[in-house]
Amino acid sequence: MNRGASDSTSDDFGLRVWVAIVVGFAIMGFGVRELFRFTPQVDRRWDIAKWVIGLDLVHDLVIAPVVCLTGLALARVARGRARAPVRFGVFASATVAAVAFPLVRRYGTTPSNPSIQPLNYATATWTVLGIVWATVLVWTLVSIGATRRPVKSRATPAESDPRSSPRRR
Repeated sequence: MNRGASDSTSDDFGLRVWVAIVVGFAIMGFGVRELFRFTPQVDRRWDIAKWVIGLDLVHDLVIAPVVCLTGLALARVARGRARAPVRFGVFASATVAAVAFPLVRRYGTTPSNPSIQPLNYATATWTVLGIVWATVLVWTLVSIGATRRPVKSRATPAESDPRSSPRRR
């Protein structure tokens, strides 16, 4: 039987999936082993298991649907050359917000140690988000401007006129 290029890529894809599954289970097994090694108290293990299961459910039932709906909305709103910059802006903004959230909420601060989180992280977060969206604006304007530049043709006016085409005669 003649095997085409699509058959070899699908075979490679299947191999990559199985390698990823094996590596993923190895990493999870390592994590479980380390949990049992460093957490001898059974009740503490159950607390950690509840957190892991709870976070998994929050991800699957809240975060993933919100991300999918946001992507769908972006696909409808941002069209053409603006789509890639806007996708970058939303992804970067979500990443910045996720990283900055505990700092902005000032988790971990204590009155006895003012050197922990001494900066104004809310201002820093807004500054980074401003830079991200300024980058999106410049990227969008440059990509739109690149498509509107006239292309100089080397053809003579008679050659470029579709009415003078020999096929129409």
